[in-house]
Amino acid sequence: MIKSIFLAVDGSIFTNAVVEYGIDLAKKLDAFLRVYSVIDIRIYEWVLNTGGEGYMPVIPSNVFHDESYKFHSERAEVLIDTLRKKLKDSGIKFEADKLEGDPVEVICDISRQVDLVIMGARGDYARWGDRLLGATLESVSRQNHSPLLIADQTYNEFKSIICAYDRSEASNTGLKLSAYLSEQLSLPLEVLTIHDDELEREETLEEARTYLEPYKLQAQFRHEAGDPVKTLIQVTLDVLEPALLVMGSFGHSRIREAILGSTTVQVMRKANRPILLAK
Repeated sequence: MIKSIFLAVDGSIFTNAVVEYGIDLAKKLDAFLRVYSVIDIRIYEWVLNTGGEGYMPVIPSNVFHDESYKFHSERAEVLIDTLRKKLKDSGIKFEADKLEGDPVEVICDISRQVDLVIMGARGDYARWGDRLLGATLESVSRQNHSPLLIADQTYNEFKSIICAYDRSEASNTGLKLSAYLSEQLSLPLEVLTIHDDELEREETLEEARTYLEPYKLQAQFRHEAGDPVKTLIQVTLDVLEPALLVMGSFGHSRIREAILGSTTVQVMRKANRPILLAK
């Protein structure tokens, strides 16, 4: 059940989509919105690269520190004031404020107190970067305690749900979350499993059918062979209307993730969004 939703906003080009998804889901699920902009205190911790692996701290002047803090604080206040007006007009129940701290730590702490977190795929400096995922998002996706919905720059109301299912613990949570959302939002659900062994594919889908049977949903079941990352990405590209991809998070070992990158991260970076990571 989703009755509280946390929107992490920073004024970036992704903020509007994050807010639109939050408003849409809050209305449909009768949920409370908690909207926060986190002032990153790490920007005041400067270091100077001295070459090789050497670093030494550089302490900015008090004037710079004060002016920088004032700029970011006022910027966050303007953003929150703007969003308060928009949320008030939407008629939903909400609270909105600015906070201070390490964004990853703050977001993960708040995630303990809500049912869903929504973030943009990139952050405040997206327009100058060439990465496909923001560093804050990637860290939060590994550490947060609630399902995480990742939004792209443009809000597109999803018309169906695709659940990636492989019988792992995380994907089992994803299947349950998909069933709940499909029922509450009256959306068709497709369960997808990817495995080179045909028997394994059939057994996996049969398990999903058994779980979903009491829900009486408009559900379809699909199996594919091949590389899971490439297949999941292509599935999001092939849908005719916007779909929400639901998948479990980080099923492989930390060593394997460090060497190859997990399926979750690779799909997060390359697939069409929105993507909902089940926890």
